[in-house]
Amino acid sequence: MCAIVGIWRKYNRVTESDVEAMRDTMLHRGPDGAGTYLDVQSNVGLGHRRLAIIDLSEAGKQPMLNTNEEIALVLNGEIYNYRILRQQAEAWGYRFKSTTDTEVVIAWYERYGIECLQYLRGMFAFALWDAKRHVLLLARDRLGIKPLYVYKDAETFAFASEIRAFQALNFFDKTIDVSALFDFFSYQYIPAPKSIFRNVRKMMAGHYGILNTKTGDFSTKCYWRLPKNHNDGGLIDRQVVDQVDDLLREAVALHLISDVPVGAFLSSGLDSSAVVAMAARNEPNLATFTVNFDEKKHRNEGSHAQQLANALGVQHQIITLQRFNFEEFTEKFVDVYDEPFGDTSGIPTYIMCQAAAKSVKVALSGDGGDEVFGGYIPNYISSLKSTKFGFMSGVAYQLLQAMPMKFGSSILHRQLTSRQQMIESAMLLRRGQKRLLFNQEALQAANLDPTKYDDAWKFNDFQKSEHHNYVRERMEMDMLSWLPEKMLTKVDRASMAHSIEVRIPLIDHLLVEFMFSLPSIYQWHPEKGGKWVEREVLGRYAPASLIDRPKQGFSIPLNQWTKQLESQWLEQIRESQIVRHGVFSWRGIKMADTRSSLVRWMLINVAIWSNRYSWSL
Repeated sequence: MCAIVGIWRKYNRVTESDVEAMRDTMLHRGPDGAGTYLDVQSNVGLGHRRLAIIDLSEAGKQPMLNTNEEIALVLNGEIYNYRILRQQAEAWGYRFKSTTDTEVVIAWYERYGIECLQYLRGMFAFALWDAKRHVLLLARDRLGIKPLYVYKDAETFAFASEIRAFQALNFFDKTIDVSALFDFFSYQYIPAPKSIFRNVRKMMAGHYGILNTKTGDFSTKCYWRLPKNHNDGGLIDRQVVDQVDDLLREAVALHLISDVPVGAFLSSGLDSSAVVAMAARNEPNLATFTVNFDEKKHRNEGSHAQQLANALGVQHQIITLQRFNFEEFTEKFVDVYDEPFGDTSGIPTYIMCQAAAKSVKVALSGDGGDEVFGGYIPNYISSLKSTKFGFMSGVAYQLLQAMPMKFGSSILHRQLTSRQQMIESAMLLRRGQKRLLFNQEALQAANLDPTKYDDAWKFNDFQKSEHHNYVRERMEMDMLSWLPEKMLTKVDRASMAHSIEVRIPLIDHLLVEFMFSLPSIYQWHPEKGGKWVEREVLGRYAPASLIDRPKQGFSIPLNQWTKQLESQWLEQIRESQIVRHGVFSWRGIKMADTRSSLVRWMLINVAIWSNRYSWSL
């Protein structure tokens, strides 16, 4: 678990100071050590900051080289099946110098090339320089747990674990992507491959990229997709539950492998409860953590989590988040997430990681369970029952998108097709609402016509069901966008801000592939509801009275907290650089529908970002 960076330049020399400057912007991701590698002949530089988890000795230092020093690797993440892969590599004669998972990746690349990705089970983002072939290989794990950003202009190619690293380069083009900011208010995050900067792109989950340093060409390719075959192979319900039980126990056991202390986050929900129940079988003294809020009107999870912890026999700690200066923390939030980011649950996640880091260096999380087992489906399944077709649904959809207010939109919403309703339910603001927020000249300069812009472009990435299975389509949409770009980004930044590694067993790709190979009834059942398979598995390990509870998201008392900002939030935005430079329209913001506390908070998020970071139009 670390930070990785790298540079290649076509004409100007890459220096060690350039690499170190990028690398050391991310000290929080790797406080245990640092290293650099330069191939002077090919003008390639790699950098690494280390958070030591596996093989704490100097042998685990990166960048790591192979025996003849023709391959150099920097890796962020963990390969959970590395011990099995190591044994296989030793059987064919490979001689290891360390006990790390990093060196295993080198061994398998030497034998299988890019196909080595198919054998890796874990969370990772890595860069591998192959000096013999003059290629730089970048790869990101299947579900996008670990981040990877790429910067490219006419003369320079660079990559990093966080955007902030590029700011350290004096030749970095700081022009922002206005369309990415426009998207932010629909998705609550900037959807990949876009980033806040025009020349910085996010490597997509399940993709790899190859830079040919002879030609300067960079191309990307998808190496993993969700299964298309929804055939259960004749399994009955009990067999499905048994197999999920086996896969989950195996995944949790692999995620516990560590040379440093391991804990877990525990709420009262099914997902973290399932992870902790499995982990407690292997780690009887497991430390668990829950966040409570000191707000009378906000529902807390601490007492229920404590009861479950007592039943499982784990050591539990409740962190009570007292009422605090929300405005001050909003500024800290912007520093942590590096670009505009709208998931307010990142705040309690940050606090919980801060507390956990005092006693453990690795923590297991229950993130991803909703996307895998169907937890979100009950929230919107009723909106997919009425299906309209024909010309009117298209007209209704366009009118709905163009409306500057939500008032009266329910009438148009009922005229949409099921698929249109599904997409609508996933968007925060429509283009008509967003249009008021932006200066029209800024949109024109970015060649963005709000009357024609497709706000839902990101959802074209997910697979469309041949049989109009909207449950499966929405789940695939969540897995390909919401999960990697919102939920997992939240966890990565909040945890790494405190130098703690968070592992996510519920999205082990073998478990994900199995669940998505089944008919969607195993994710949402008309009588049993969502997550029924996971509930039956957990029922084997915990009392039913502690797990049969209504779903509660990891939310914060946002309405109460944003009252702290009511007197100054408009003034704060009016004086911000994003308004002064003409991206936001001050007049439009005053006219816009900003009754939502989330929308107001997102506006402030962008305003603070624009004041704290260096950027240009």
